[in-house]
Amino acid sequence: AGEYPDRLSVSSLGTTEDGRELFLAVLGSPDASNAIVVQAAIHAREYMTTLLTMKQLEYYLYYYDTGYYNGIPYSDIFEHTAVYLIPMLNPDGVAISQKGLEGIQSETIREEIVSWYERDYQNGTTSYSLSDYLKYFKSNANGVDLNRNFDMGWDEFTGSSAPGSDRYKGTAPGSEKESAALIDLTNSLNPRAAISYHATGSILYWDYGQTGEFRGECESLTALISGLTGYQMTYRSDDAGVDAAGYSDWAAGVKEIPAVTIEIGTGRAPLSIEEFADIWS
Repeated sequence: AGEYPDRLSVSSLGTTEDGRELFLAVLGSPDASNAIVVQAAIHAREYMTTLLTMKQLEYYLYYYDTGYYNGIPYSDIFEHTAVYLIPMLNPDGVAISQKGLEGIQSETIREEIVSWYERDYQNGTTSYSLSDYLKYFKSNANGVDLNRNFDMGWDEFTGSSAPGSDRYKGTAPGSEKESAALIDLTNSLNPRAAISYHATGSILYWDYGQTGEFRGECESLTALISGLTGYQMTYRSDDAGVDAAGYSDWAAGVKEIPAVTIEIGTGRAPLSIEEFADIWS
């Protein structure tokens, strides 16, 4: 923002349970008639998506005046379409995955995390050591899987019955500060499209039961992304076991916003930095 003050604005959507900012970067004119929402690292261990979206952001800022897409200057595109990027929706969870208990500032939260691990280890939910349990953490500091905290299939989703490293949907849709901030932003913008970055699998999720013309619009967007990335499009019939109550499910299924979940990489998350060059290209 300091380097490109006329092209980028940065604000906060609030703070997390452990006191971290939820940063929003807006690329392009704030008066643009179209908006696209992009969010990354809603799952803690998938933090390479933050690195990717930040590099994308820097790329477009650097080439703002000289770059083109399909013959149209970037500067013209971003005059009419602004990108609202949340590069790290779950910073508390990322801190847990990267640094373990040392990543959390609150002693109370640290004690709760240890209690979740001890419960899960004792009941056989996990066989990990504590360090691996934290490394592969997906949830936020409340033990809620943020991508199971949206009001599309939330009632039907069972998952875990208590807070922990993953699959606990929370007490109600939008119960968490992070998911509530994303819901509020989406509602305020009514964007033309919504993109969620996850890891891993090099695959695209988009089929949330849409019908008619809207389904065709969603499929076309996903086909465009598939053509650019080489990532495979999935259909419900191919992957009936995919969990519900995610952001893309809600954006497409409730708000009728074309939404695609882009799963980057091929290895297990957290992805190795050695994969990043291929992911970037």
